[in-house]
Amino acid sequence: MEDLKRIRSGFVGKVGLPALKGLLDDLWQHKVLSTDDKDTVLEDHTSRTDRARCLIDMVMAKGERASLAMIDCMLERDRELYLTLGLILPPSPTDRVDLTSMEDLKRIRKGFVKRVGLPALKCLLDDLWQRKMLSTEDKDTVLEDQTIRTDRARCLIDMVIAKGERASQAMIECMLERDRELYLTLGLILPPSPTDRVGSLLAGSQEVKASYKGVSPTETKGSTSELILSSEQFKTEKLKERDNIYAVMAPADRTRMALLITNVHFDNGKHRHGAEKDEEDMSKLLISLGYNVERHRDLSGVEMDEAVERFSKDPRLAATDSVFVVIMSHGVKGAILGVHHCDGVPDQFPIDNIYKHLDTIRCPKLLNKPKVIIIQACRGVDDGSAIVCDGPGSFPEQAPVVQVDAALPPHLADEVDADIEEDAIHRVHKEKDMVSLLSCTADTVSYRHKSQGSFLIQHLVEIFKRHAHEDHIDELFRKVLKRFEDEPPSASVRQMAVRDRCTLTKHFYLFPRPKNQAPQ
Repeated sequence: MEDLKRIRSGFVGKVGLPALKGLLDDLWQHKVLSTDDKDTVLEDHTSRTDRARCLIDMVMAKGERASLAMIDCMLERDRELYLTLGLILPPSPTDRVDLTSMEDLKRIRKGFVKRVGLPALKCLLDDLWQRKMLSTEDKDTVLEDQTIRTDRARCLIDMVIAKGERASQAMIECMLERDRELYLTLGLILPPSPTDRVGSLLAGSQEVKASYKGVSPTETKGSTSELILSSEQFKTEKLKERDNIYAVMAPADRTRMALLITNVHFDNGKHRHGAEKDEEDMSKLLISLGYNVERHRDLSGVEMDEAVERFSKDPRLAATDSVFVVIMSHGVKGAILGVHHCDGVPDQFPIDNIYKHLDTIRCPKLLNKPKVIIIQACRGVDDGSAIVCDGPGSFPEQAPVVQVDAALPPHLADEVDADIEEDAIHRVHKEKDMVSLLSCTADTVSYRHKSQGSFLIQHLVEIFKRHAHEDHIDELFRKVLKRFEDEPPSASVRQMAVRDRCTLTKHFYLFPRPKNQAPQ
């Protein structure tokens, strides 16, 4: 509690709104704050500084355990803020004296050489280079002087051990962040999370949310039903249809990537209750399908655009065979709303920008790879239903009821009418291999249960778990639409999801496989 008193002024002046909202969620999950406490901070105060002041005073008033919980959550949520405020880092688990990191690497050397995949190996090289533990020449020695995976792995771990304790410690930390499954398989011990101290003090505390920086495909558990896995026989038979099936990379050679953006809290107070459940369910589903999930919460329109653009430039896309982009927020026709949207101050992310960032010109790493886009948001105005609606409510925007196809602009019409000649330069389609699933049809609203989450995500997760082992993506989406037809949100309202802007030229199968299956 004394620590919070000391940093109170600095915290109020420096904490950003996203970090503030994240801390509220963390403290609510640990049962330090109630739902009423969260509403008091967010709804009774309008400025960032007043919200920050209200939060820290509220936590201090709750006593020592609550204060300790906030400090621990701050370390996990915003390490830079934690250090800027002068808080002291807890001792690192790697500060052990009984067993050094060098000895750890020597102990796991054989298993590392045998098990590490090439994508993970290359990422470890990049991570250690960024930490200045390896030079560019060191990277070249591993990748260019060695030709097979095991030799590269052996060269890397021996090189790091030779550099000493700091380099060995860095490699272990990078391995935990980069490939948690490998880390655990090799028998390395997980460091205690800073929030573990909170859990020991707060009875009944819930599991801390996964980091928004990214989630490993091994971190899925606790789902209500299990994902059915594809049999090897089914996969082998399907892959024989090469002309009709999108290529699937071998698990050892791929790093499947997904982007998940969830907006929950809005400056105007129209929070999306139940969206946290959508985020959790969607993340677990993608992870169980083998995707590394990059998660973001409560972004503005500009921040959503930047997140999608950064994702499109991620070097790991070269090692993925497909991507998912999932965005959940309030919406209007043609746009997804940012958290600052309010009357007279629009904060929007145009849906078209998703396709632009992922097209062949801006994202050549995804050429000929399926790109699946899922959007949970309204495309029209609130109809006043008692069920919470993913729309702007009282916002003034309203899209036209009828929209007609526009004529081609003159310069494009001229090109269409011109004679077609063979071009020696190989051309590719600018937008191809994409498919979108939108939660509702144009000009209509999208419904969400306050505790169970949106109907789109509920249906989609269930359909994928039951049928992804045998159905391609088009059929999975058809079954989601069929579910909306058979089971409307309530007796008085109707919602129909829609497949949109599909340019898939082949069938895309996900082929779910066991998480611990050894790479072939």
